[in-house]
Amino acid sequence: MQPTMNMDTSPKTLNTQSSLKASAVEEIIYFDYHHKHKTWSSSPSSLFTTTLGESLVVNINKRSSLYGLRCIGKFEFEIEFLCNNKGKGFFEGQEDDVLDAPIPLFRRIHIVTVANDGILFCSCFSFESGGVYCKHQKKVRDVVYQHHNKEFKGFTHNDVAIRYNSACMHLAFRSTTPKHLNAMFLHLAKNETKGPRLCLPIPDTISIVAKSPTLTALERLKNYDALLIDIDANFFDNMHTHTFECYGAEFGDTDDFDEVFSQSIDDTDFPNGQNINARSALKAIIDSAYKDADDIGQEDIKKMQSVLLEFKRWCNEKRSTTNDNDRKFVTMCQNSMKGTNKRVFNTHHLP
Repeated sequence: MQPTMNMDTSPKTLNTQSSLKASAVEEIIYFDYHHKHKTWSSSPSSLFTTTLGESLVVNINKRSSLYGLRCIGKFEFEIEFLCNNKGKGFFEGQEDDVLDAPIPLFRRIHIVTVANDGILFCSCFSFESGGVYCKHQKKVRDVVYQHHNKEFKGFTHNDVAIRYNSACMHLAFRSTTPKHLNAMFLHLAKNETKGPRLCLPIPDTISIVAKSPTLTALERLKNYDALLIDIDANFFDNMHTHTFECYGAEFGDTDDFDEVFSQSIDDTDFPNGQNINARSALKAIIDSAYKDADDIGQEDIKKMQSVLLEFKRWCNEKRSTTNDNDRKFVTMCQNSMKGTNKRVFNTHHLP
């Protein structure tokens, strides 16, 4: 890798790039704070969240209806994916290439637990990792509001991480922001919400069922039949890799595996008619010879030198037998070489 700039120019370039990125982010935050109305979202959090956060919220709200819920305890629910966007089950209306897909699809059940203070915790840990509630938490609140005969319009901006709040991103820690607002934003940053909150109590009208049994991965397959799991994988291209044994000694006949593999270069037939680079083709064996010479000492170095010199002599003899008598390049070697070109004198000193 070659350097593209010196040490003085490199940090200046990095600082310029970071300043440009910071300016672009500041512009986005400024737009989100001064243009709060989002025509593409009707959730209660749309007026207070950034464009990125609200886009995540909208996508989650749309997909929560595709999941089913089972209450397995007073404060515990099982959430499972049931159907696609068209309202059909997984196997209903699917194409054959989807059902025969080599990539296995598994049935997954997520557990949502309601804490004593009403905060929802999900086993997918979407809120802990991304700062936005998940589809499973949204499904629990939908069902609870439905049993209370109330309409749930969506979570508010208090149910997402503070970094998605447009006011906090635009006003926090600025010198022009009043001190009491900066103190509030600092308090919110140090005391992040742990998750979305369930504002209503869990009604008794939700029936409690037994918890689903723990199944193995084979039993949770969707697009394979567990009884026919030995499906012929040759039906799919590139499903199997093929291994070949060398033509030399069998592995069971010797304990020295290095010797078996080192002999593979002797059985190699280079393709004819192709420009084979000697450095690339023989790099492994040359490096191995260097290592052996260093391990043995001066005796091996002299032996290697004599072998290479003998090879050079053979190459010179090979060149001398060619039909090209007008050679312009003479190899530097220990043997006396003679060319056919006439001697050229330095004419500068001639009379």
